[in-house]
Amino acid sequence: MALVKLTFKSSTSYPIYINPKMVIYIRRDPNRTGIHLAGGGGEGGVFVAVEESIEEVANLISAQPDR
Repeated sequence: MALVKLTFKSSTSYPIYINPKMVIYIRRDPNRTGIHLAGGGGEGGVFVAVEESIEEVANLISAQPDR
């Protein structure tokens, strides 16, 4: 299981755990980068806005070793 730590818009740090059953969508709105975490089929989930740019988020996630 990989661990990515991002800075939420609420100015707090919060770890996001990523596992093979989770689908991650990164999208950029006009004023924020958003992370949508969903189940394996893409249904449900939660959307959060973070301070990091979409490029930083993608790099952090791709840099995590597979476990």
